[in-house]
Amino acid sequence: MHTGEDIIFGDKLTEQGKRYLQETARWTRFLAIIGFVAIGFMALAMLAFVLTGATKQLFSKDEALSVSLLTGLIALVFMISVYWYPTLMLFRFSKYIKAGIADSNPGQLELAFRCQRNFFKFCGIIILIFLVLYALVFSIGAFATSF
Repeated sequence: MHTGEDIIFGDKLTEQGKRYLQETARWTRFLAIIGFVAIGFMALAMLAFVLTGATKQLFSKDEALSVSLLTGLIALVFMISVYWYPTLMLFRFSKYIKAGIADSNPGQLELAFRCQRNFFKFCGIIILIFLVLYALVFSIGAFATSF
């Protein structure tokens, strides 16, 4: 049985394995580009939100409007912040895998797999956070309906 280190960093990575990694790199690059475009749309939405809210604020002295504008901005900034890191990790994974295979450079492959690990670690942490939030909301809801 080969260890992961033998397969990746030795001369034992088969041509089929290289093709699989290259295909994976193409797909992760595609997903990363889609992610960056989505982040761009979120940033445009945030800009439109600010401009629309600022214009409405000029003609209205409603404080509820400013609170909703601030809440919306915070939500968009949070979404962009959360979405940026995994998208960047996908893009870097793709870049390093391509370079590592093209140059037969184990250092590039190691960087690629570090980015892949960081991507999945981040996604796992986000999922855990949401599971805890769901459990908390469910518990609060169950508690509130008992009265």
